Amino acid sequence: MRTSLEPSYTPWASHTTWRTISAVNLALGILLWIGYLTDLSLAGTIADWVFPLLVGVLAYYTFFAAPYYAPADMRASVRRSCIPSLAGGAAFVLAAVLMLVPPFTFDTLELFAGVSIEHRIESAVSPGGTYTAEIALRGMGALPGQQGELIVRVKPRLFPVIERDLAVYRVQFTDERVPAYLSWKDARRLEFAALEQTWDAGQVLPALPPALEGPGRPLAVLAGRPVEVREVPALADGERTVPRGGFCCVGPLIIPLIFPPVVIWGGRKRRREPAPWDDSGTPWP
Repeated sequence: MRTSLEPSYTPWASHTTWRTISAVNLALGILLWIGYLTDLSLAGTIADWVFPLLVGVLAYYTFFAAPYYAPADMRASVRRSCIPSLAGGAAFVLAAVLMLVPPFTFDTLELFAGVSIEHRIESAVSPGGTYTAEIALRGMGALPGQQGELIVRVKPRLFPVIERDLAVYRVQFTDERVPAYLSWKDARRLEFAALEQTWDAGQVLPALPPALEGPGRPLAVLAGRPVEVREVPALADGERTVPRGGFCCVGPLIIPLIFPPVVIWGGRKRRREPAPWDDSGTPWP
């Protein structure tokens, strides 16, 4: 005869712990989508790729472990808090898989190679000291010593882990030399004189997610909009505009995806233990 409505196992942690886990998943999911829908991101290119994966893996663990380890009255709410992170992580994984399918493969390898040798070639502090603007160079193209991508970023000096990705330009360097690319017209307006471009450092704008950089370029080519290569003068210090050697390994980033089945298997094993009030041996639903 049924004497209790409680499950036959002890939850892995208290209500307070699971509330904290839910809040962390929800906050990370919101931050992830803010980064997807605006030009705000974590500092550096690698962080833009690793963060969505880690957020998605954490949500994956939590979503499938909650039915087995969370208190019964919190399972649904814990799983709902994982939805933004799961959706953002799934979008990242889908984009990553798409980048490995022709006709995206070559551009993906070129992107990985460019990121592996990316390095900063210039930085400039705003007059008021509020922002720091940077230009990073990726060696890409048929002539890696003469072509590349220039990435313009700006970050607040008081919180340098966050940055805005202002623009990415595929360029070819000319024989002309200039002392610098960036200059501040005032405390907020940044100018790239060689390309006649100006930005407001404090204005956050919608942008394409960094995870879609790879698929985005070959799709543009297929749509009849090839990547524009602009000519810019090299810096006076020629060594700064020569791409460096490097190596990029993305295989280890997939390793955490192997372990969730272990967590699920452990939870199922615990749920198969019969409840003391259930003679039929049916586990708690």
